[in-house]
Amino acid sequence: MQNSRAHILSAKLLAGLWFFSIISMVPGVARCDSVEFRTITLAYDVFIGGILVGSTDITLHAEAAGYRITSKERSHGFLDFLIAFRGRNEVHGIIMDGRPKPKAYNARGTWSGEVRTVAIQYGDDNRLRYQAFPNAENDQREPVPEHLLPGTTDPLSALYSAMTWASRSPRCDRREAVFDGRRRYDIILQELPGGATKGPFFTGAARVCRARREMLAGASLRRWLPQFARPEWTNIWIATVRPDIPALPVRFQADLGIADMVGHLVAIGGRKHPPGGKDLDAAAGSNRQTDEHSK
Repeated sequence: MQNSRAHILSAKLLAGLWFFSIISMVPGVARCDSVEFRTITLAYDVFIGGILVGSTDITLHAEAAGYRITSKERSHGFLDFLIAFRGRNEVHGIIMDGRPKPKAYNARGTWSGEVRTVAIQYGDDNRLRYQAFPNAENDQREPVPEHLLPGTTDPLSALYSAMTWASRSPRCDRREAVFDGRRRYDIILQELPGGATKGPFFTGAARVCRARREMLAGASLRRWLPQFARPEWTNIWIATVRPDIPALPVRFQADLGIADMVGHLVAIGGRKHPPGGKDLDAAAGSNRQTDEHSK
């Protein structure tokens, strides 16, 4: 029983950390119709109850012809003791009709020593080819029907599209069809009333978007990994941190049921301190602030 509870707790935390890492990879660094290119590196730390549980470092290169997003994420502290999660994701693609269109998406991660990989290639005919290791059968996961795949995009490109849309629109409301190599789901973004946020890198006014994931196929069949292991929602605070760059996600908060997981932007242009280093006290204090959107 104790081992089962540890698995469920780990699954909840990993699902939250994974969703944070995906969302934080899609800052509104460059409008899709812009002829100016920009490369930017962002760092985020993730906390539960003021305790560091994960970190994500993202590099985005965007220009008129295309884009590339890479990330590295890992667990820390007690979560690292439970699952020792390490991950790397990368996508590159082109800009077509003002929207990102992926050409190739690759993901590699380890969870408790188990290696998991996904590779997706996108063709010009709106179809895709993919490989996932382990496959659906060996992963104890329901298969995704082929008819649900055409017209989908990878999670990074989907959220990059959604966030660039939000940067040009008074509301972030949007739905994106996603296939990540294992699961087929829609990401639904909804505009919430804005408000102030406090963090180690940014404090001030921000707009708020709520992201939900609607699962369509590919759910796990493992009895110890219930559906509620996935966050029901994640709120994203978006703010202008500096006048020379567009608005960025500065804070995230996900409802894990057992607790809220909170992520903060901690650096632009590369880390100057290790995760949870100099800014740990400030970040932990900001996690305890009252948030009307978490109710």
